[in-house]
This record gives sequence, structure tokens and C-alpha cells, in this order.
Amino acid sequence: MVFMFERILASIEGGETFNRALAVATQMARDSGGRARLRLVHVLDAALALRGALAFTHDLGDMQSTFDLSRNRGIQLLDDA
Repeated sequence: MVFMFERILASIEGGETFNRALAVATQMARDSGGRARLRLVHVLDAALALRGALAFTHDLGDMQSTFDLSRNRGIQLLDDA
């Protein structure tokens, strides 16, 4: 069988849709017989996080805390995947 993918990229977002997509991506990587690499990524839009933080506070320390919480949640999602 010819496998057409060498790299498979899956975005980590959490939730049921992500879980289904991860299952498909994982199966695709397995079906490749080791020829495809599965890479998981979590993207945090810093500008969006900053705008969200500004809606609640104007304290830079609080904004950094909000950003850190979002980043840590992404790291946890990657660890759990």
C-alpha cells in the first residue's frame, strides 16, 4: 500500500471533536507503518489572550497570569494527548 503522508499535524484544542480527530490522526500514523510522523501542536493567540485579559483588568501582572494559565492549559492538553 502506498501511504501518501509523511507528516500529520493535529491541533490540540480539547473537547470531543479534538478527541475524534486525534484518534483519526493516530490511526493514520499507525497505518503508515512508521513512515508518517504525527505532530501535536497547541497554538495560543497572544493578541487574543491579551484582549481577553484587558476586558477584565488593566494590571499587567493579572494579564501575565491570564496568559500563563492559558499556556499551562495548552501544555496539559499536550501531555494528556
